[in-house]
Amino acid sequence: MTSSRVLFHLWADLDSVAHDLLAPIADEPQLTNVLRAIDELMLEIGEDQVSPLLSLLNLLVDRVEAFESQRYATSAASPERVLAFLLEQHDLTQQQLEAATGIHQSNISKLLKGTRRFSVGQASKLGAYFGVNPAVFLTFPGSA
Repeated sequence: MTSSRVLFHLWADLDSVAHDLLAPIADEPQLTNVLRAIDELMLEIGEDQVSPLLSLLNLLVDRVEAFESQRYATSAASPERVLAFLLEQHDLTQQQLEAATGIHQSNISKLLKGTRRFSVGQASKLGAYFGVNPAVFLTFPGSA
């Protein structure tokens, strides 16, 4: 059996158990389910920057972005701009954010300057602290 054939069979099996996660998002309930899955997936991945689950995370984030860009007319903001906006809205300093999240101030500075990419762990901590989806802090090759 060729690798394409194996993939086709595996995909059919996967689609039967996870269709709503893998199909383009069509409505708010499906969006809610995908966002919940992203949160769970980020917990599973943790700080592992080579996890094979990163491609699934990338796929789900792409699905959310496609749905939201079609449903909601907003301009895309870079992760560092999102963080800067949240810091300003919450009237926080980098030092205060460090104390609240455990992310070193020097790393927060690099994140804000765009000289360092957000890790999954940092995105999770920031998302939990600010009450936003951690995916707003993540970029993937080819998406930015």
